[in-house]
This record gives sequence, C-alpha cells and structure tokens, in this order.
Amino acid sequence: MCLISPSMQKIRKWFYNNNKTGQTEYFKFLRKWSARSVYYHQNRARVLKGTESSRYSSGQPGYTGTLQLELSRLWKKASENEKKKYQALADSWSTNQPPENVQARLVASKVIRVLFTIPIYRMASSMHKRMTRDFQRQIFKNCGIQTLILTAYKDEDGSVRAVM
Repeated sequence: MCLISPSMQKIRKWFYNNNKTGQTEYFKFLRKWSARSVYYHQNRARVLKGTESSRYSSGQPGYTGTLQLELSRLWKKASENEKKKYQALADSWSTNQPPENVQARLVASKVIRVLFTIPIYRMASSMHKRMTRDFQRQIFKNCGIQTLILTAYKDEDGSVRAVM
C-alpha cells in the first residue's frame, strides 16, 4: 500500500534529482586529524608492540578494543608539551597533507576498498561528474593520489601499485 500517488512520487523524484544544494561530499576521505590520531600514526610501532601481550591478535574482533586501550594508555602518559606538538601536527595535516608513509597506509587500508564499492552504474551522469570531482579532490588532498582512469599509489614499502 503506497501512501503517495505515482505522480507525486515523480514530482518528488524530479526535485530530488534537480535540487541545487551546496557542495556535497560524497566520499569521506578528508578528515580532520586529531592530536591522538597523529600520535598513533607517529608512534604506531610502539602502540602495536604494547598490544602483543593481549589475548587477541591482529584480525580478531577484540583486537581493535585492545589497540584503543593501549593507545589511550600511552596518550595519557604523554606530557602536555608532546600533546601540543601533536596538536600542531594534526592542524598541519588537516590543512595540508599527511606525510607520505601515512598516506600510503591510508591508501592500503581504505581507498582501495572504496574504489571497488562505488555503484557508478546506478547514477545519473550529472551526479557521476560531481562525485568524481569530489572524489578526486578529496583523495588528492588526503592521500596525494591523482586520479584519471587508472589510479596508482605507493605501498608502505615503496612499491608502486595500480588499480583500474
């Protein structure tokens, strides 16, 4: 049982498709870095070493909680000067770009997964252009990737990878 008539549905759909709104971010690659997340990326080896004594290993469901607990423990031990330094780095990373090793980690963990889940075949062409432009802008700012038809990125170990 449909409460809205078919003609009203068509009108709503037209307004939905032709609504001129502000710039919409279709992808969430841009991020505002926090001092704590910068601390994690700068001291990743130390944080991971602290999780080795837990009963969870990488890939298990409880591992993320263990990782967060260890990060919180180390973050609380950090001095106020260190926290200010990491906050300044976070502001810099948010306005500019994170360093290449962090970009490579982001590419390996998030970008490739999203590239293969974009349902482009179901979108109107105008929406496709906006999404593509938004995607290219965000992925360049946060990960340093320039996209054309082929996307190339550096792995953590420095090897170049390509995805079509």
